[in-house]
Amino acid sequence: MQPTNQANQQVYISQVELSCGLQLALPPYAEIDHLYRDIIVEDCYRIHPQSQWTDTWQQQVTVVDIGAHAGLLSCLVAHLYPQGKVFAFEAHPTNHQFLQQNIQVNQLEKQVTGYHLALAGEAGTRKIFSAPTPECHSTILPEAEFYQDRLTMSGEVRCISLDEAFSLVEGDIDLLKIDCEGAEGEMLDSASDAAFDRIKRIAMEYHDDISILSSQDLIHLFKQKGFQTEIIPHQEWEYRGMIYACK
Repeated sequence: MQPTNQANQQVYISQVELSCGLQLALPPYAEIDHLYRDIIVEDCYRIHPQSQWTDTWQQQVTVVDIGAHAGLLSCLVAHLYPQGKVFAFEAHPTNHQFLQQNIQVNQLEKQVTGYHLALAGEAGTRKIFSAPTPECHSTILPEAEFYQDRLTMSGEVRCISLDEAFSLVEGDIDLLKIDCEGAEGEMLDSASDAAFDRIKRIAMEYHDDISILSSQDLIHLFKQKGFQTEIIPHQEWEYRGMIYACK
């Protein structure tokens, strides 16, 4: 673990080297176990080659990573699928700095493009809030019980719609990964049919306590758009969990 000074605040980071050779800096160090368990061990976004979702994936996959954090998922996808493309969106400024650093350190600039943007229902500027460790749980929707007495405003972030994000991407999206702390409801509710037509698979975290669309609303929406769906509630938080949708 080593400290770095950003905006006159000391942020402790940890340098992690995965067995596959990826070198990553992840803020803050307390989140590493959580990220490693979910993304690497449990493969919660179903990206690994042995996953049932990836058995038809070619090397030239396209992934849109919404809520990319420091880029663990984005960099791993690029490593596993060397001809793939990843479009990574991260709202929190510090997280985005680490995302860009990890892309460069691992020489993934030709595969992974990072954007300092939040996804929302419409374009504009929104306030962004963060937990006491400012690189965790950043959100543009601070009202949830999960966040009470934990958040402080961290500034403002530019927001775009899902259709605007997809305008940066060519062709179909093999995987739309979403972890944006409640903004998923307004983002998906405002998405056009044309946007949904381009998506093959969705793996996302839902937030019933804060999103304008509940998990059941999202399931209904995805079924309307032609997806088969699966929902896995969180073991501890009754209003959170994962939704998987595929065509």
